Amino acid sequence: MHHAPIGVLTVDVNGSILTANHQALEILDISEQLALGESVGMLLPLRERTKAKMLLENSFDSLERQEPQIFEVDSKTRGTCFIEVILTPLAYRTGQKGAMLILQDVTTKVMAERERQRVEEDQRLHLRVLRSFYEISSNLELRLKEKLQLLLKLGSEQFGMPIAVLARIDGQQYYIHDSISDSQNYAPGIARKLKHTFCNEAILHSEPLAFESASQAEKWSKHYGYKIDNIEAYMGVRIIVEGELYGTLSFASTEPRVIPFRLADLEVFKLMAQWVGNELQREFVDSYMAKLSSALEQAADSVIITDHNRSIEYVNPSFESMTGYTREEVLGKKAYFLRSGSEQPALYDELWQSISAGGVYRGIIINRKKNGTVYHEQKTITPLKDEQGKITHFISTGHDISDLVKAEEQDLSLIHISEPTRPLYI
Repeated sequence: MHHAPIGVLTVDVNGSILTANHQALEILDISEQLALGESVGMLLPLRERTKAKMLLENSFDSLERQEPQIFEVDSKTRGTCFIEVILTPLAYRTGQKGAMLILQDVTTKVMAERERQRVEEDQRLHLRVLRSFYEISSNLELRLKEKLQLLLKLGSEQFGMPIAVLARIDGQQYYIHDSISDSQNYAPGIARKLKHTFCNEAILHSEPLAFESASQAEKWSKHYGYKIDNIEAYMGVRIIVEGELYGTLSFASTEPRVIPFRLADLEVFKLMAQWVGNELQREFVDSYMAKLSSALEQAADSVIITDHNRSIEYVNPSFESMTGYTREEVLGKKAYFLRSGSEQPALYDELWQSISAGGVYRGIIINRKKNGTVYHEQKTITPLKDEQGKITHFISTGHDISDLVKAEEQDLSLIHISEPTRPLYI
C-alpha cells in the first residue's frame, strides 16, 4: 500500500498509529517517525479530536465500517485543508482489534462545494428566471425560433435591458440572427461591422463581458459601441457551436444600469448562452443526420451496419429489395444467414481478418435471398472507428451483379464454341 494513491493508516484499539503509507503521511503533513505510535486524534486540531474519538469508539463497538467523515486539518505547508476519512474495524488472528483508516484529501471538493452553495444562494434570487427558462427549454411543442424569442424576452426583462440580440459572426461581419428591440437597428437580418459592436470584445473571453455604464469607463466610452449606438449597459458572451465560435448572445441598454451585475446574473446568462449553443448544435446535427439518413434510405446500393460483433443494427430499403428480408427480420442477427454455401470458408476467414485489422474488403460474394435464389453481390465492407482508433461498427455496401456475371459467362461460352477446329495432319 506504500505507493497507493490514497492514504492508509492502521491503528490499534487505543487509536495509536501502527502503520502509515507514504500518501497518508503526505496528507497529514507529518513524518513517519512522528506518526508511528502517536494517537491519530493528536494529529488533528483540537476542534476535531472529539469527532475522531467518537468515530473510533463507534467502529469498535459495532465492528462495522463507518460512514465517511470529513475533518478540517491545519497543514503547515498547505494551510487549512479537508480530509475524508473512511474507517473500517480490523480483527487480527491473535484476537487483537484495530482499525484501518483510508484518507483522501478532498480540499478542492469541499471548497468547490462551498462555492456551489454560495452560488446557489445567489441563484435563489433568480428562481423565477430559472423556472421560466426551464419551462421554455423543455417545451417540446415549441420550435427553436420560438424558444429563442422567449429566451431573449425573458433575459431582457430579468436583466432590465430592452435590447436582446443573438448574433452570428463571420470574420469581421456581425449578422443579427434574432432580437428583441424597438429599434430597427437590431432587426433580424441586419449586418454590421463587428468592430462597431461591444461583441467584438466579448468574443475574446470565455466569461461574459459586462459593465453598467460605458460613459463612466474610459475604455468603453471610446468604443464604437458607445459612440455609434450610445450603449451604456451591456452584457455579452460568445456562443460556441461544435467547438467553434458561432456568435454572441447579448443584452444592452442605452440607459446606465443602476444595480451592479451580480455573480448570479452572469451565471444565469452563461447558462442561457450554453443552452443556445447546445440547441444550435443539436439543430445542425439533426439536419446533418436527417440528410445522412435520407441518403442511406434512398441509396441504390444495399447498406448494412453491424456492431463490432457483426450483429446487424441497420439495413436500408435497398437491402430489403435485394434480399427479400425485411428490416425487422434481420435486426440483431449476424450477417451469416445470407451465405449461399458456395464459397470456401477460407474466403470468409480472409475477409474477417482483413476488416478486423482495420482494412477495407472489396470483392464478389455469392449470397442467397430469402426465396432461395442465389445471387452474386459486389460488396465493400469498411470498419468504422472511434476517436481512439477502436473498431466499433462495420458498414457493408453492395449491389446485385448476377446479370453481369451471367452475361460474362455467356460471352465466354460463345467464344469457346466459335473457336475454329484445327485440322489433324498425319
